[in-house]
Amino acid sequence: MARRNNATGAGANRIAQAAASTFKTKAKVYGPLTAEQARKKAERAAKRKERREATPVAVRDRVKLSAPTKRAIYRDAVRDQNGDFVCEATGGKIPRVTTPDGNTVYINPDTGRRVNPGQGGMTVPQPGTFDFGHRPGHEWADYKKEAIANNYDRARVIKDQDRPEIYRLEQQGPNRSRKFQGP
Repeated sequence: MARRNNATGAGANRIAQAAASTFKTKAKVYGPLTAEQARKKAERAAKRKERREATPVAVRDRVKLSAPTKRAIYRDAVRDQNGDFVCEATGGKIPRVTTPDGNTVYINPDTGRRVNPGQGGMTVPQPGTFDFGHRPGHEWADYKKEAIANNYDRARVIKDQDRPEIYRLEQQGPNRSRKFQGP
């Protein structure tokens, strides 16, 4: 049976709501944008695009960490007695992965495959509760300036940044606020 486009009723209403440009602040929605708000929003988007295009391709995007690098960061991360992780910037708790019945999940540090408790596995942090933050002295902004000044290519940037010793696990809020970055 072929699907048809439902342009009437509830389907059309959802499409119209999704297409309507809204001005959002925190949890409040203030409705459609005024002409002035739309103009300012377009100007900000144009400036972001201009800055991005002016940035050399080698450092335009952050490096995506490889699986072995992520596992090495997990392996070397500080943990409490329960296997939960400790944010090195704040001392806050980053929860470990558990099964629905509360048992701790362990993975093999070399392969990333799940293993039974007592088989030399390590705990891993709950997805969505942490960031891979740069250690002090290895911040991305400083490296980006260095890479631009020395004309590094993308391969060099990836090689320099895909190293576990320059990262640590951090809670998302403090990491994204940049409150704990070095001077």
